[in-house]
Amino acid sequence: MAVRVDQAELCLPLLLGRVHAEILRRYTAAARSADCPIEEWWVLSSLATRGGRPMSEIAEYAGMPNPSLTKVVDRMVAANLVFRRVDPEDRRRTLLYLTTRGQEKHTEVAVAVADAEAEMRAAAGEDPVGTLHAVLAGLAPALLP
Repeated sequence: MAVRVDQAELCLPLLLGRVHAEILRRYTAAARSADCPIEEWWVLSSLATRGGRPMSEIAEYAGMPNPSLTKVVDRMVAANLVFRRVDPEDRRRTLLYLTTRGQEKHTEVAVAVADAEAEMRAAAGEDPVGTLHAVLAGLAPALLP
């Protein structure tokens, strides 16, 4: 017989890790339901707010190492979701932009992700999810490089 662990008794790293894993699972499933790997969703969502981002900025946004991001972006270029251009201000950098197809894919996945988030908010309550987001947004500048 399995013993149920009281989630409130877990230390902060374990509790945060479990919540992170569940939230990521829900977002990954939502993106996958729209035929989009979660890593591609991170790139699409980064570019949807402002195109012409350097790869290093997208890697930081997505929390991915540059070599992994390069592989994801190569697949996305081949699928005509994004395209690369040399930065006119710094010719050593490459900027990434959404294609029309990438914009359409972003819209499609955004609906699936919003539905998953609404389900999560319905299960956990609006206040806890909003509070968690606010707390993490407040911690991020102090703790992340």
